[in-house]
Amino acid sequence: MTIYHLHGLLVDSDIALHAPALQPSKTADVWIRHARDIVLPSTGHTLFDQGSDGQAWHRVISVEGATYVSYAQVATFRIGPRNDSIEYAWHSTEPGLGPILLEGYIFALLLTLRGRCVLHASAVELADGRSLAIVGPSGSGKSTLSLLLASRGRPHLADDVVAVKLSVPG
Repeated sequence: MTIYHLHGLLVDSDIALHAPALQPSKTADVWIRHARDIVLPSTGHTLFDQGSDGQAWHRVISVEGATYVSYAQVATFRIGPRNDSIEYAWHSTEPGLGPILLEGYIFALLLTLRGRCVLHASAVELADGRSLAIVGPSGSGKSTLSLLLASRGRPHLADDVVAVKLSVPG
């Protein structure tokens, strides 16, 4: 298992992520583990249901505090009732999809469930230590602009998902 710093949380994961790895002595806020199979419940509160060609392609269902996310023929995820665990089961042979789904949509959902404000954005660190979030619709150049800023020496903080911690000065 490896400890990562991802969207402001320490994550203990059994799958390699694209986030900075930390010393294993750190205590994780969230753990990620492979499960042989996760069955999408047939009952529960449907939070999202996106179909394709008459089939349920992407579903999010809440049952007894746990949140299930299914991408047909790709993966099924289970976010635990305390929002401190993610289990995943792959249905695809494409190994690159896992970290992309986990670090993007699944973590955005987990952060939202934990009460965090989440933006579809990219972010870089400014010279004075503040962060700049570049927000916009898909394809508008957020990632390109943040990578250009990073190439000019600004540390790249996040791409696609930016968790915002709101604070009041003083």
